[in-house]
Amino acid sequence: MTDRELLEQIAHDVSFMKTQQSEHREILQALRHSSETHGALLNNFEVEIARLAGKIEGLSTDINYLKKHTLSNVKLERGKALE
Repeated sequence: MTDRELLEQIAHDVSFMKTQQSEHREILQALRHSSETHGALLNNFEVEIARLAGKIEGLSTDINYLKKHTLSNVKLERGKALE
């Protein structure tokens, strides 16, 4: 292989590596974007889950309050009926 052929082969290899490097950079950028998007979605889910947990806790408190007062009213009504 002559010096010129060797130089042409090296130039070809470098050109190929630059193309691969560019493709890899684009893939990495797409993966980074995807990762950031998924991270944001997970954060939104965490916030929504916390919000729903708060609502459920509030409903549970309301239900317990209603149970307590309903039972008290029933006992009062039964007591009045026995009189």
